[in-house]
Amino acid sequence: NIAPQVFGGDLTEEQLKTLSIHEERSPDGMYVVLCEAHLDNTRVLEKLADMFQGYEDFAPPVAYVFMGSFCSSKFVPTAEGVRIYRDGFERLKFMMQSLTNHVQQGTRFIFIPGPNDPGPTTLPRVPLPRSLTSDLESIP
Repeated sequence: NIAPQVFGGDLTEEQLKTLSIHEERSPDGMYVVLCEAHLDNTRVLEKLADMFQGYEDFAPPVAYVFMGSFCSSKFVPTAEGVRIYRDGFERLKFMMQSLTNHVQQGTRFIFIPGPNDPGPTTLPRVPLPRSLTSDLESIP
């Protein structure tokens, strides 16, 4: 008997039951996984805006999973480094505020820090500081 694995981890019977319930409730549920979305790169931000608008017009996903690193260079804890990092999240927050269908559908945005993002590099990674992410969770 082979136990199912999700992202490399064994699931308990209770977790499998919960997963099954969620799958039945949302048979068309979609997750968008993005990696290395460098928010300090104008071209990346333009492509994110295009992608968001495409899903806004069609069918918003259940969740976007953003896996870092979120800057094109390693985070440096200086005033300039903080400004660059925060500006990228400010731009992302501005884009997210116009996604009314996403909000109505309850789309979630999940951010997983990468190796060049601030914080200790131990696993599991700690969440990014709110002071750097423009308080994204405050978006309705």
